[in-house]
Formats: sequence, C-alpha cells, structure tokens
Amino acid sequence: MGKIGLYFIIIFFANTIGAVSGMGGGVIIKPLLDAFSGDRLATIGFYSSLAVFVMAIVSTAKNMSKPATKKLLDWTEVTCFAVGSLMGGASAILFLMPFVVGY
Repeated sequence: MGKIGLYFIIIFFANTIGAVSGMGGGVIIKPLLDAFSGDRLATIGFYSSLAVFVMAIVSTAKNMSKPATKKLLDWTEVTCFAVGSLMGGASAILFLMPFVVGY
C-alpha cells in the first residue's frame, strides 16, 4: 500500500470517528499523518487542511439539501466571510511566514 492508500485510510478513519463523535476529523487527521506518513510538516498540514476543507464542503452541501436549512443562510454574509477568510490567509502567508523559522 502506497502513501495515497495510507492517507486515504487515515482520513476516512478520522472522518468516520469524527462524525460519530461530533468533534470532526481534523483533530485526528494531523496527529495520525504525523505519526505514520514520515512526510514534512508542511505537506501533512496541507493534506490535513485539504481533508478538513472537503469535509466542510460535503457537510454544508448535505445540510443545504434540507428545506429548513436553505432559509437560514444569508448568502451575502457567507460570501463576505469567505472573501475575508481568503484575504486573511493570503496576507498571513505573504506577511507572517517570512518570520517563521525554517520557512
């Protein structure tokens, strides 16, 4: 089994346990990838973030299919939060990462 298979099993396991327990899989994914993959911390952080992002999209899409939930979201507000998050993440990478040791 290659790294892709290992990542798939860890992420699937973490998402399943996280969904059942209600705490989310992101708490489990990063430590398990760190323990078993042997990759750099930046790579593990990327895959962990990507898995959590995909989980959030799937969960949101699933909940949006319910009729009661469709009326609860103000899409203008959602768009503002999304754009602000992207700008905050980009500015952190541009301005703060040069100060991080080893980057």
